[in-house]
Amino acid sequence: RNKCNMTTSMRHHLCVSAALLGLYSTNGFVQNGANFHRPRLVAYRPNPLLALVFGPDGEKMDDWEEVEEELHSLEGTGISLGMSEKLSQEQIASLARMASAFAPPGQDIDIEHINDIQVLSVDGDRIEISAIVCETDGCITARVPISFPTPCLMSEGIDTCVTNNLAHLDQQAEGLIREMTIKKENKDDDEYVWKMLTSTDELDLPTWWEPRPEMTQDCNNIRSLLNEEGFQAELRGVATKALMDIVDHTEQFKVQKAAIAAVCPSGIHMRALVKTTTFLGDEEFKFLQVPLAFKQPALDGDKLRDEVLSAVDAASVYVE
Repeated sequence: RNKCNMTTSMRHHLCVSAALLGLYSTNGFVQNGANFHRPRLVAYRPNPLLALVFGPDGEKMDDWEEVEEELHSLEGTGISLGMSEKLSQEQIASLARMASAFAPPGQDIDIEHINDIQVLSVDGDRIEISAIVCETDGCITARVPISFPTPCLMSEGIDTCVTNNLAHLDQQAEGLIREMTIKKENKDDDEYVWKMLTSTDELDLPTWWEPRPEMTQDCNNIRSLLNEEGFQAELRGVATKALMDIVDHTEQFKVQKAAIAAVCPSGIHMRALVKTTTFLGDEEFKFLQVPLAFKQPALDGDKLRDEVLSAVDAASVYVE
């Protein structure tokens, strides 16, 4: 039978998305979820491309009846189907980042090629995501199971626990994608690295962050001054001191480069390119966000400079 004459249970368009390849826009996946708009189908044009479906074990599923059975078996599992559907609708950008960052070995998923994304199941221990990935030679559907960093007890605030786990995984995914991008485009490209470090996109600002419009110019001046090359050693020292309480102590780390992404009267928010080494000798490059609160909020430009100098002095022992 025609492989695209499927039951409505294949509602996420395994075939239709392949036939309409080229009518979708995937750029929204790298933007904030609120700015993402699902593509509108403007026409149906037969296309010879077929969709290949791969499970998390990397095995190709050729039998379409088997695919239907797999999807049917997933319906209603996990915490609730409603939660899966809600996440699929409201967390599109986060799900795309996680699918790309945590794809099973041998199934590299380029976020720019993700055509559709959905949650297959979610429970107290993990989430399983389905991503339709389309390139010039066709489309595949990859299933990506991801374990939660902190398992959720079914008797305690399960929804909040799941949401917190997903936020943590999304933050990890962002760093992994930045790292993969560096490796792909050349991690020694100083101009590219600096652009990533100083970017104000997707900053995870702390709760104490309180901008004051009347001090915007003073904050921008401090940011520009400290991001000059002559202060790089001091910024690496400040980032190193702040990261002592953030980085996993089972790893050794060294800040390769650091920059200030934002300044407010309450503190500074940095990004650092960090090289970590495990006790087994495995090395990894990561982009980490590094918030640093001042001892007390600055009330004017002079107090702001004093707080910044105090932070730099406190980290002098880490300056190399």
